[in-house]
Amino acid sequence: MIFVHISEFKIFTSGFSELRITIFIIFIKNIMKVFFYISLTILFLGCKKAETDNQKPFITILKPANHANISLGHNLLYEIELKDDFQLVECRIKIQSATIPMNKNIESNLWDTTFVKSISGIEAYIKDQLLVPSIIDSGRYLFMVYCKDKTGNEEFTARDFKVITAITK
Repeated sequence: MIFVHISEFKIFTSGFSELRITIFIIFIKNIMKVFFYISLTILFLGCKKAETDNQKPFITILKPANHANISLGHNLLYEIELKDDFQLVECRIKIQSATIPMNKNIESNLWDTTFVKSISGIEAYIKDQLLVPSIIDSGRYLFMVYCKDKTGNEEFTARDFKVITAITK
C-alpha cells in the first residue's frame, strides 16, 4: 500500500492548478490573436475603397418639344428629368440664339440668358416656365440644359425652338 502525505498532495494539486491556469492563459492569448487577425481581415477586405464616379448625369428634356414655336411675350414651359448614379448638384439652363448674325453692323436683340438651379439626390425633376421677352428678335433659339454631379462630371443636351411674332394655326 502506498501512502501519500497530505503536504505532498497539496503541492500536487497546487501544481495542477497552476498548470491549468497556464493553459487557460495560453488559450486566451491564442483566442485574442485569432480575433485580432479576423478583425484585420474584416477591416481590409470588408471595407471597400471609395468608388470613383466617372458616369455623367443623364438629362431628359420633356418640354419644350424640339422645333416648338413660342410666341413673343408668352411663357416658355419646360420640364426636365435629371438622374445620376452618385449625387446631383447643379442644373444650369441656358437660352441663346441658334443663328449667328452675318452682318455685325446690324443691331440685333437676341435672347441670351442663363440661370442655375440647385439640386440634390440621384434624381431631380424641374418644371417651370420662363417669359419670352417681347423685345427680342424672332428666330431659332436653343434651350440648353447642363447638369453636374458631386464629383464634377457634367453633361448637356439641347432643344431647338423658334420664337415667332404670333402663333399661326
